[in-house]
Amino acid sequence: MFNIFYNWPAKLFCLILAILLWTYVAIGESQVDNFPGKIPLSIKNTPSDLIAISDVDSVQIKISADRATWQKLSAQSFESFIDLGGLQKGTNEVRVNVKSNTSEVEIIEIVPEKILVRLELIAKKKIPVKVQTDGQAGEGLVPDDAKIEVNEVEISGAQSVIDKILEATALIQLNGETEEINKTVELAAYDAQGEAIKYVEFNPKSVVVGLPIVKAGSAKTVGIKARIEGKPKNGYWLSEVTTTPLDLTIRGTNGVLRGINFVETKAIDVSGLSSDYSKNVELDLPSGITLADNNSQVKVEIKFSANKSEKEVSAAIDFENLASNLKIETLEPNLIKVMLSGSQDVLSALTSSSVKIKLNLSGYNLGNFAIDINKNMISVPEGVEVISFLPSAVRIGIGNK
Repeated sequence: MFNIFYNWPAKLFCLILAILLWTYVAIGESQVDNFPGKIPLSIKNTPSDLIAISDVDSVQIKISADRATWQKLSAQSFESFIDLGGLQKGTNEVRVNVKSNTSEVEIIEIVPEKILVRLELIAKKKIPVKVQTDGQAGEGLVPDDAKIEVNEVEISGAQSVIDKILEATALIQLNGETEEINKTVELAAYDAQGEAIKYVEFNPKSVVVGLPIVKAGSAKTVGIKARIEGKPKNGYWLSEVTTTPLDLTIRGTNGVLRGINFVETKAIDVSGLSSDYSKNVELDLPSGITLADNNSQVKVEIKFSANKSEKEVSAAIDFENLASNLKIETLEPNLIKVMLSGSQDVLSALTSSSVKIKLNLSGYNLGNFAIDINKNMISVPEGVEVISFLPSAVRIGIGNK
């Protein structure tokens, strides 16, 4: 009879040895996979007179490491960077480098492997400082006119970026304050959507702001005005600008409210645009004003229309449904002058072959005929309108083939 307890010390030793061996193999086995999360991308060796601009600020990687090492890894275990040493002004394609702070990790893949970096000359200019508040002071209270230690700061960055910046903003977040606020505030610049603009530096980087908190006066309903900058694409104009909502309720001291009849949005740049625009845009609240509903964005819709131009073309006549045993022997005139209206872009690309005049000769037999022409017979591209045409009739002669 088989006895499982026979020589049990040796069997137990073998079992323990097998478990240890399996554990060693499992732990030591390499695992290849995508590292979860993104690795922040830094920039090294930027030429002293240039500034680097890129849309990529992080990368993803695939690595190989044993299971024990995987459990210890974090984003801080890696360094991702690009080296701009020796590069010139302009757009450059640069390889991304990733290093691990542990030798047990092998980098298998970097996504993206290369990125485009634009190097621009550093430009500087001075701009005014404006205090802006977000949120609400205590019940029945509003911020009054802010006091700033400096009214102007120097901004530096890529020329293409700082050209669009008109002011530095010291943003103070309100959260039920009941007394005057005195604090050092970091400066920033914001776009029309309220997003901080990157690749700029301020000198000084921060300012000391004193913001009195005072008793609110009566609320007031005012209109909203979209602040438009720049010129649309050549040949187009702003045909309609609307905001949603059309008005809003503001709060402030009686003295401040008395001089305000509308509130503007942040600047919206329409330079070169021709397609309709619809976005949520931050309000540009005057100092000492807060919103009753604390919603600092409005929807702005802008419609563009093309400037109408006129153009005359000489269009040929196409015949349809003529009996197969017949042919056109005479046609007078053989071209129709058509006056068209449309945008400059469309008309400039228009040729005589773009306009078709189709005559339906179904039922016509041998002989000479005068056929009237109407607008429905004239085919034109989309966005083009027929204003007039001459002559309004043609004479044709039909004979046997």
